[in-house]
Amino acid sequence: MTAHSWTRFAPAVAPAIVGAAVLTILTTAPGMGGYLLTLTISAVMYAYLAQCWNIVGGYAGRFSFGHAAFFGVGAYTTAVLGTQYGVNPWLGTAIGAVLAAVLGVALAAVSFRFGVRGPYFALSTLALAETLRVVFTNWEIVGAARGVMVDYLPGAGWGQFQFTDRLPYLYLIIGLAIGVTILVWALDRHRIGLYLRALREDETVAASLGVDCQRYATYASALSAGLTAVGGAFYTQWLLFIEAPTVYGVEISIAMVIPVLLGGVGTVWGPLLGSLALAPIQEGARALFRDRPGADLVVYGIVIAVVIVFLPRGIAGLFDRAPRTAPPPPPAARPADEPGPADPVVPVSREVEEVKR
Repeated sequence: MTAHSWTRFAPAVAPAIVGAAVLTILTTAPGMGGYLLTLTISAVMYAYLAQCWNIVGGYAGRFSFGHAAFFGVGAYTTAVLGTQYGVNPWLGTAIGAVLAAVLGVALAAVSFRFGVRGPYFALSTLALAETLRVVFTNWEIVGAARGVMVDYLPGAGWGQFQFTDRLPYLYLIIGLAIGVTILVWALDRHRIGLYLRALREDETVAASLGVDCQRYATYASALSAGLTAVGGAFYTQWLLFIEAPTVYGVEISIAMVIPVLLGGVGTVWGPLLGSLALAPIQEGARALFRDRPGADLVVYGIVIAVVIVFLPRGIAGLFDRAPRTAPPPPPAARPADEPGPADPVVPVSREVEEVKR
């Protein structure tokens, strides 16, 4: 890597590497139990998934409530191909990512064909995930309600995507999280990212300026779906067991959305900051209300709601140093015979202005 290319990628790479190093040191320090390591792997996995959702939900503005559909496709493809056909899990992961990307393209095409937008698009994605959940729960080929148990291979390593120790899983998911963050960082600074933000702000105006909305929304949907499927494959190889109610459940989809809302929608670091804040909130509420089942979830929800209300731009908005322009002063009074100002120009977003240029 040249000095020039490092200078370009340093803002995304350096903080991610430092954070990963600190996280690894904390979780592997003497005295830290296996529970903390498991919790960290889970938190980083959902940070990765939140970043994947951020591509289509944050940048393209296609709010999805059913991203578990792509997660489940990746999980089941890897598990079924490995247990029934002996396919290497890495190859199964790649196949699952391709299948999920194709499903994402189909979803984008259908939504544009029938003009499904806003809350109707969110509900359609939820319906897709629920349909797959019901189908896979009753489909004998994929284990039906019994789920799929992945064979444990003693002594397996990176070649079989299976480890006897949990630490390699932490290294792997941290690498995936860093990789997708660099990808989102590059996307944020590329013209495609500009087009996606214009699409999110006002699809009609973006189309009138020459942006191929369907094309770029399809790109975002396919990329987000494929990367989410990789997370599903990781989940399969980590736990060695999957079942449809879990991997296609609405809980998985919500777990992808909440960190983005909390950290900052359509920002590079928002999903990671949101996931970092959610983990201690969850564990703190669970520890405080250990004797009152369900109370921790209520407190957890209240805290998230309060943060979202008082930080509408998320935690990442606290670090936004962009200056806020003051509103223009009211116009001075004019003589009756002086002509008035021209009709006001309807303001458009910064993204749309950049597209015009």
